[in-house]
Amino acid sequence: MDTTQIQAYIRQYAGLRDQLKEAAERQSQIKALLEEEIDARGEVDGRGHITLEVAEPTVGIASISKQKRVTQSLDIDVAESLLKEKELYDSCITMVPQINEDAVMASYYEGNLTEEDIDKMFNKKVSYAFLLNKG
Repeated sequence: MDTTQIQAYIRQYAGLRDQLKEAAERQSQIKALLEEEIDARGEVDGRGHITLEVAEPTVGIASISKQKRVTQSLDIDVAESLLKEKELYDSCITMVPQINEDAVMASYYEGNLTEEDIDKMFNKKVSYAFLLNKG
């Protein structure tokens, strides 16, 4: 590939990158507007999903929805407090051994582990970021 072709590809790549960024920003703006309409005029079903039917299907789309999704996560502080209060704490916790990386490195610096040992224990992953650098 010659220099002229490389420059053409760089221009195309940079242009597409900028177009994708602008398209993503516009998509987010439009999504926010549509979500406002769903909230204002949509109907809630038995599962908590909110759907807004459109008068005429547009590009094959007959309705837009906000689908309700519920996730549950344990609040550690509340759980510990409640389990201690009910005297269930000891039966509901598990102690998991965990290697202390700082202690491993301290052992290396003290001469108890070799560099080869450290290389075996710590995996290295090499990656590259693709950049367009302004000059």
